[in-house]
Amino acid sequence: MAEAEDSPDYLQADMMLQAYRESKKRASDLSATSSLSYTAADSGYDLYEVKKSKARKDVELEQARESLRLTQLKYKAGMATTLDVNAAANLVNITENQLLLTTYNQQLARMPFDNNFFTAAGGGN
Repeated sequence: MAEAEDSPDYLQADMMLQAYRESKKRASDLSATSSLSYTAADSGYDLYEVKKSKARKDVELEQARESLRLTQLKYKAGMATTLDVNAAANLVNITENQLLLTTYNQQLARMPFDNNFFTAAGGGN
């Protein structure tokens, strides 16, 4: 058995296995140290995108409400059906729900910064 462990093929395979384990450990260590700064940058970008999305949803909600108002006026004038009014009201409800979801996502994106997560964890500036 000692001869097999001393063979060049076995030694080469053993060295390759050790090198693989060391490189995997180094990659894991590097990943752990850089993940917080990546997360901080990523969270900052997410917060920026969510703020832009919320601004768009605010405008969409205003437009949906105006559309509902106009559709109701058309209905009173006999130029629209109850189906048109219901569709416009449904659009307002959908847009309000999307705005609520966007607001929720904004709060989630802001949470790491509000709680000083990155500073306490040692990442980010």
